Amino acid sequence: MEAWGYIGAAYLLAACALFAYQVRLRRRLATARRALARLTGERRP
Repeated sequence: MEAWGYIGAAYLLAACALFAYQVRLRRRLATARRALARLTGERRP
């Protein structure tokens, strides 16, 4: 029954890593979109 504990811990760790990666990716997307809007705004006022 120890295998189930290891599987559960690995699954939980993977879920946390995926959540952190998604948050980081979302922030990067937001900053990139903001920079792009700023560039297009400067080009076409």
